[in-house]
Amino acid sequence: GYWLSVWSNNAAVASAAHYLSVYVLLGVGAVILSGLGALLLAYSSVRASTHLHDAMLRTVMHAPMRWFDATPSGRVLNRFS
Repeated sequence: GYWLSVWSNNAAVASAAHYLSVYVLLGVGAVILSGLGALLLAYSSVRASTHLHDAMLRTVMHAPMRWFDATPSGRVLNRFS
């Protein structure tokens, strides 16, 4: 990346430890942001699926009896899985 090119072009300006520490901090920051993104995606997915399941269950529970007579139980179970 950008910092690696600065490090290789300006070796005499600062010590190698300075450039290496900045490079490590950038790497750690990228790992932390990736982890937070994965956690946010997992949390959002579980929340969305819970919302969809609850809405579908509420709809099925409030369905009229004739709907249960016309719809096979396997089809209802298949929709929830």
